[in-house]
Amino acid sequence: MERIDKTTGEILNIPRGGLYTPLPVPAYKVLVAAKKHIAKDVLLCIVSHLDKGGTKAFPSYTTIARESGHSKGSIKPALDVLYELDFLKVHQQPVGIRKRNFYFVQEACYDHSKMSKKALQYLPVLMVCLACGKGMHQGEFKKTDDFIVHWGCSGLPRKR
Repeated sequence: MERIDKTTGEILNIPRGGLYTPLPVPAYKVLVAAKKHIAKDVLLCIVSHLDKGGTKAFPSYTTIARESGHSKGSIKPALDVLYELDFLKVHQQPVGIRKRNFYFVQEACYDHSKMSKKALQYLPVLMVCLACGKGMHQGEFKKTDDFIVHWGCSGLPRKR
């Protein structure tokens, strides 16, 4: 039985990897808000190639270009955006006479609380915590039947 976060709509208990990899909705929202649509398409392509462990993929530029619908020349700038926002890390490993890129999808793609400040700047602040004063983005608070609670300090927020 799947568990769904009622505030964000994210499925919480599907393991990443293979055919069962969930879409990285938080990262997707950041990339759309930042108007980095090619990077969004590249990330979705890489996620669709994750191994069974759900952390690494190694599609070629040709595969990424074909599946994302963009030119090979646009893949490198899109990957740079993903590295800059800490959604991906890359490791090059020699395979024969060539080097192959291994892409490691970071937890920040799936969890707002693990995103860098640079990534969070693209998401709107929805509420402000009355206890700690921190602005809260989507996914940083829990909505129950009676009230809303800040994940960070358990304080009560007010709408912005």
